[in-house]
Amino acid sequence: MMDDDNGAMPEKEPEILAFCCNWCAYAGADLAGVSRLKYPENVRIIRVMCTGRVSEGLIMRAFESGFEGVLVAGCHLGECHYINGNEKAIRRVEKLQRLLELLGLGDGRLRFEEISASEGGKFAEVVRRFVDDLKGMPPVTCVFCGGEAAETDVKAEIEKIVEETKAFYCVECGKCTASCPISRFLEDYSPRANVERAVFGLSEEALSDVNIWQCLTCGLCEMRCPAGVDYVRFIREMRQLASVAAQNRCPCAHGGVLHSMMRLMAYEDVTPRKFDIFDGLKVSRRGELMYFVGCLPFFDVILDEASPGGVEIARSAVYIMNRLGISPVILEGELCCGHDLLWTGDVEAFQRLAARNVAAMEEAGVRKVIFSCAECYRTFKKDYPELLGDLDFELMHISEFLSEELEKRGVELSLEGVAAAAAGAASATAAAAAEEAAAGRETTELRVIYHDPCRLGRHLGVYDAPRRVLSRIKGVRLVEFEDSKESAQCCGTSAWASCDFVSEELRIRRLREARDKASILVTACPKCKTHFRCTQNRKDLPVKPEEINVEVKDFAEVVAAALRGSD
Repeated sequence: MMDDDNGAMPEKEPEILAFCCNWCAYAGADLAGVSRLKYPENVRIIRVMCTGRVSEGLIMRAFESGFEGVLVAGCHLGECHYINGNEKAIRRVEKLQRLLELLGLGDGRLRFEEISASEGGKFAEVVRRFVDDLKGMPPVTCVFCGGEAAETDVKAEIEKIVEETKAFYCVECGKCTASCPISRFLEDYSPRANVERAVFGLSEEALSDVNIWQCLTCGLCEMRCPAGVDYVRFIREMRQLASVAAQNRCPCAHGGVLHSMMRLMAYEDVTPRKFDIFDGLKVSRRGELMYFVGCLPFFDVILDEASPGGVEIARSAVYIMNRLGISPVILEGELCCGHDLLWTGDVEAFQRLAARNVAAMEEAGVRKVIFSCAECYRTFKKDYPELLGDLDFELMHISEFLSEELEKRGVELSLEGVAAAAAGAASATAAAAAEEAAAGRETTELRVIYHDPCRLGRHLGVYDAPRRVLSRIKGVRLVEFEDSKESAQCCGTSAWASCDFVSEELRIRRLREARDKASILVTACPKCKTHFRCTQNRKDLPVKPEEINVEVKDFAEVVAAALRGSD
């Protein structure tokens, strides 16, 4: 339809998705319609029984699907038909507004409005005002909307996966199942059975099986496989195929909010705001040495109840580099590395993220990249080269970097700062160490136990570097889990995929052993820390809280504390 006599097409209106409470806001919208009140027609209404049932995942999915604004409209406070559903909705909206602001999309794209059944005029006005506000914001173009999925020859693809991962070499010895952490709790889960279904051509069973999402991809079975089956890659490829060909998608933790956030970063007009978290520290916009922040700031917003400390980990890493005389590059155009999307079957979004990240690094003149996240490091080290070829910069985990730099520079690390960091735990050893260090007396030995992240350990073979650095802290005694290094147990979740009672049990066992042996559990992967903290903060724990009350710290946090203590 033409807009004027010159034949110009009307400007595209920003589309809004509105979640409206059945009892109030939806009735208000209905009243606006029957009263013939004018408001923009580009709002799509979904009626819900209560706005308290509108999850964060649904809201993020709306943005991911191309809507430029989301309205959650419910009852007035104190009038909710389900007591406090609207209060829950307000808290979710406020959290996601912080997330959208950090993503660079702006918090004005999401709003909550109180609209009663008699307020048809208010509904129309809210929509008009919302559309006008969105017109003043930069457009967000959905890169995944439209188009049709290409047809897939499932049988041929499975045969290719079997060949590339050497799955046909499986001798059915069962060592993989005997080694698998998941198989200890789920009797029907077996890596061997997953391989057999693919090898024997049972395509439908292989791709529709929810068990492909249970795998932790920790690599423990692969390490012990006598036939050399690349099971981790096998699972990753089967997930990608299942997502496309069988609509068997990942049952993502936290309602898929994290995955939606990562997919939004793949949009060309989305640039996250990470630079702001380094106030007071020395960082650069161009240079040769870069610190890759990853998704750490977003964890603090989305997973606030778990207290992941993502910003503190990033600031600790930069503080350490500053102490070494380095002002690392922080890229304004840096995005999620794409690890979680790749391992949950979304290859297209992963490829977009990878290409944009590498292009931004090359533009900034980067020659070396330091990572504090084991999963980001693994992704750049192994997955990016598969997609983009050899990278033109050196990659190092911060533990490898510090293992070299601290030794070369002769930097001393003090127990005082570390002991103070552990004083919050219910540990007499930690409290005594903190008290004696503060008094200037010889400190009590502080026991620290190191948890090997799967991506840093079995996937990349980095075991000694973190231990060398932690052992440099005077007064710290490094102790080990019964299962450590190559045999280390997973924290229970990877790529924010299935997180259930099995994941919790694995973490509880790990935390209980750490509590018995040490004052601080240190891990070199922020996600491991987040998962452990999430379990500790649960209100319905199957064990007494004191049984797993050990201080959990990231490697960068501990080293930064040790450097501060040496001042």
